[in-house]
Amino acid sequence: MTVRHLVPMSRRSGAWSRYVTRLLCTLCALALAVAVPLLSPATAAAAGRPPGGGFDDPVIREIDIASPAVVRIATLTTGHIAFTLCGSSAPLPEPAGGFVMGGLGSGAFVSSHGDILTADHVVDIAKADLDTEWFQSPGIAAAIAQLFNGFASCLGLPRALTGDDILAGFVQAEGIAFTTHYDPLQRLVWRSTAFSGFVGSGGSASSYTRALLPVQHESGTVVTASAPEDDDVAVLHVDQTDTPSIPLDDASTLAVQDKLTEIGFPGNADLVSHFDQIGGPDSLLTPSVNTLTVSALKPNFNGSTLILVAGNVEHGDSGGPALNAAGHLVGVASFGGGTDPVGTSYFRSSTQAKQLLADARVDTAPGAFQTLWRQAFLDYAATAPGHWHTAAHEMDDLAARYPAFGAVKPYRDYADQAAAAETLSSAAGASAAILIALVIAAAALIALVALIVFLVARRRRARRAAVAAAVAATQLPAGYAYPYPSYPYPNAGYGAPYGTGYGYASPTPVAVPVGAGATAAPEAGSSSSPGANSLPSSSPSSVSAFGSGVSPAPTPLPPSVAASAPWQVTGTASPAAGSSLDARVAPYGSFGSYGSAAPYGSYGQNDQNGQNGQSLAGACANGHRMPPGEARCLICGAPRAETPPR
Repeated sequence: MTVRHLVPMSRRSGAWSRYVTRLLCTLCALALAVAVPLLSPATAAAAGRPPGGGFDDPVIREIDIASPAVVRIATLTTGHIAFTLCGSSAPLPEPAGGFVMGGLGSGAFVSSHGDILTADHVVDIAKADLDTEWFQSPGIAAAIAQLFNGFASCLGLPRALTGDDILAGFVQAEGIAFTTHYDPLQRLVWRSTAFSGFVGSGGSASSYTRALLPVQHESGTVVTASAPEDDDVAVLHVDQTDTPSIPLDDASTLAVQDKLTEIGFPGNADLVSHFDQIGGPDSLLTPSVNTLTVSALKPNFNGSTLILVAGNVEHGDSGGPALNAAGHLVGVASFGGGTDPVGTSYFRSSTQAKQLLADARVDTAPGAFQTLWRQAFLDYAATAPGHWHTAAHEMDDLAARYPAFGAVKPYRDYADQAAAAETLSSAAGASAAILIALVIAAAALIALVALIVFLVARRRRARRAAVAAAVAATQLPAGYAYPYPSYPYPNAGYGAPYGTGYGYASPTPVAVPVGAGATAAPEAGSSSSPGANSLPSSSPSSVSAFGSGVSPAPTPLPPSVAASAPWQVTGTASPAAGSSLDARVAPYGSFGSYGSAAPYGSYGQNDQNGQNGQSLAGACANGHRMPPGEARCLICGAPRAETPPR
């Protein structure tokens, strides 16, 4: 008969199980893909464009973060001048408070302790430069013209002079002598509107100082400086703590065509000729941001590097920072350009500035304010769900901790509005999202449990089928011998295909008498030679249909054999007359004192592979072992005994 093979079914079952498992995994992944976005806070924003410009650009974002650290610097003095007119000294009448003179420039905090990096010529104005200022200020020029008109006859003036005549160089052209002296220089620092916000004190003013002095400012002292003819950098200190700051970078990494950003207060943006129209100090304290291109890197006479740039740099920008793409300071505006914004301009390298700061032991590590402000703005400019809530909280905290940081207000207001929109957006779909997620998760769980139950049941059925097949494989048809040919091995018996030892296996079962040296004559037509089937005298074993030996013992059917043994048995055999019918034919032909295990158990006094136990088979009335299910003995034809002999 043919035994059904179970492996293909197992493989089909495994493949089907893997398919269902993949399907469930896909369903669970789909559930997560649908549920997570719905449950996550939605990205939202308030109406209108957010303050800060295109801060999705990392360069712009860094400029926004750096801007509060930029300051406006005024170096002022009160000047006195006297002219020699008609052989006598004629001091210029002074208004209340005297003639306030000086210059304006830019700078940036580079530490959290009030240390500002700027150009030396911004904080240390030469006397020669102050002397020329008398004849460049419209207000002072008008006062000088009025003084000269009092000496018109002595001076031989053809007509009354005006301020424009003085501005045009009348004093220099006529060679009129004068003397000047100045009070000690004062360095004043104003925070820009990028930090303080707009102060809102408009109105006309006749000069820079009249517009700026009413606004809160700080006095500074020069900590260290490099002369203008050397490296033209200086460190100015104000009595402030926890100030914003800009980190310094290595300017040696710059290359031609690199883009830089300059922040400062160009003079042309101050509406010099329109004091009566300026918007008060807010106009003077609002910085300008310009993009520059590195045109060349040139050596200075002392070995330092000069950064030649193309772009809008003017008087008033002096001392202002040039930032790289990371928002780090790499240069300080120094000279060049004149009043023409398209002129050539030079920046001093941050390399020299870093050395100056190191020599002065200035700690450039950012303080608490800069750390909080940077993090708040980065969260403000983020895109992750929930970032508006985070930014709103941080902006509110900044506004509470630093009341002077007025520029945070538009960011804070927008973040608060966006956070409210973010809350509404997420709350609108929260209930539906939770419901959908729960339904999908429940469906996936039910499907998973069903799969587990199905697989367990299928495995049990497969095991029962395997056991049934194993039992069926042990039922040998009556009247058949095993189709394994005999192979003659002289004086050694025949080796069974699955066993070793002395004896033989023949297509026709043979009864062999028990006893030392017993022989069994092959039947007519057998290919066995005489004496080839002799048993050694030291091996008093008999041949068994289910093993070899004299002590039957059941041996379980090996699953590997049961699953792959499509063998059949043909032929019949009867015991020889007078023989001791305890002989058995092994289906794989192994017998002898050292016989190996047969498929249904082997018996032998030194059996190495058998189980030394009872066979799965029963026995006939004559004591021959029989396979289960056989009605009559394959050896003698006797019926099955009700109680197997022991």
